[in-house]
Amino acid sequence: MNNIILCSYGCGKEATHFFKNGKSCCEISKNKCSAQKKKNIDSHIGEKNIMFGKTFSEEQKENWSKERSGQGNSRFGKGENIKGEKNPNFGNGKKIEGENNPNWKGGISFDQYSIDWTPRLKRRIRTRDNYICKLCGSHGNTIHHIDYNKQNCTDDNLITLCRSCHTKTNFNREDWIQHFQEIKTITAYVCTRNRYDTTLSMVLQSVIFQTHKPKKIIIIDDSDKPIDMRTLPHYRYLFQLMDFYHIEWSVRFGAKKGQHYSHQMMNNSESALLFRIDDDTILEPDVLEKLTYVMRKGVGAVGGSILTPPISNQHIEIASGKIEDIYATPNKQWYEIKKTEEVDHLHCSFLYRAGIVDYELNLSKVAHREETLFTYGLKKAGYSIWITPCITWHLRNPQGGIRDGVKELYDHDEKIFQEYLSGSFSTDKLIVLDNGIGDHLVFTKVLPDIKEKYGKVTIACCYPELFEGENCISIAQAKIMLGNNIDNHNVYKFCWDHAWKDTLENAFRKLYL
Repeated sequence: MNNIILCSYGCGKEATHFFKNGKSCCEISKNKCSAQKKKNIDSHIGEKNIMFGKTFSEEQKENWSKERSGQGNSRFGKGENIKGEKNPNFGNGKKIEGENNPNWKGGISFDQYSIDWTPRLKRRIRTRDNYICKLCGSHGNTIHHIDYNKQNCTDDNLITLCRSCHTKTNFNREDWIQHFQEIKTITAYVCTRNRYDTTLSMVLQSVIFQTHKPKKIIIIDDSDKPIDMRTLPHYRYLFQLMDFYHIEWSVRFGAKKGQHYSHQMMNNSESALLFRIDDDTILEPDVLEKLTYVMRKGVGAVGGSILTPPISNQHIEIASGKIEDIYATPNKQWYEIKKTEEVDHLHCSFLYRAGIVDYELNLSKVAHREETLFTYGLKKAGYSIWITPCITWHLRNPQGGIRDGVKELYDHDEKIFQEYLSGSFSTDKLIVLDNGIGDHLVFTKVLPDIKEKYGKVTIACCYPELFEGENCISIAQAKIMLGNNIDNHNVYKFCWDHAWKDTLENAFRKLYL
């Protein structure tokens, strides 16, 4: 009951309307509140009335009447002009009623609510959502049915909105249904390596205690010597917390080819929205909630401030989120963001729309610049990229990490990035054919479809003469790019892992398409 907000005007009833001045009321207008009505009446009685004790002569009253009659009246002549057919809106009332109204939904507004639709249920949903509108972040007191079915009063189908946002949801209903379903089924995931005893547990705890909780938390473990995290007490307690908050969780093992392979594995998952989190970043409790406010139709990704203590505001005035400034100025995400604005690319941890573009698998296992290439790829695909005020703390733990690698690999990735920026690197897909000439010939039947989907491809092969005019490299070069691990491109390993019974041509199609 502590969460009930009472009317500000003293009637003692629960507030149902909230105003910009910070006050609340039990009615749509404060003047309709019984307590306020009494105050208004009392303020005009007797000596409190501004006209109390004043008298006016008959001559003065007559002069006032003349001044306000005929042409002296501001409404003179207007009443006749707007009557009947002369009124531009004449007859429109009949035209937009019922089925003639473009927003007509078959009369569903007259449908009865379920017997479960009670004040207690609505109060529980408001409390669950912290009385916050899930669309704009302002105070929310209206409960919305996500699927617009008044009989479906399950908790998963109810969400808190403010009155203004609730009005918006009466239009473009299919888009709103999709939006709410997406933000309620977000998967958060952490790619980690060798950080069991340092930052990983703190990262997971910060995800669990988000005000907008993800539906799933997935840990992708790329450690050199993976262990069963359930055997460690501090992780076992964290998994119990996830169970308590009804957050599905799992631990998966990476391919040890670099975090971009782990990200791509998640990019092909079933969730429409993915929240990627580095394994040495601590989220403030409202990060995911604030990111969802910006994640609307047409938005590819949204991120917040990624701050490394101690904070420095040096060069903040020239910070940029434009791709052309990436070598000249610091990233805006490295400072405390003050307003929501569009950028070209994102850094570190962010919420993004899955399955639109692929991660750049041509990078080495350190995957330098992978998030920049990925988010800028979303922008080039026609989706907008945004930053918004919220804070994630980047601890930059020197021990372990998914980017622990040698300088040569960073240089390799930087070269790919520079070529990408210059427009000379257009590869969207890497193909590895470490097999016989017959297998190469079978693959030639699949190549046109791969090029149609991904554009220009790079083919690492043993018989480049079969691919005249294509961008071919050696198997050795592919191993350098992929950290000496090309098993993921082995079509026969794919067939074995999937108990494949179809043709080799279709196996290539399944592997690369």
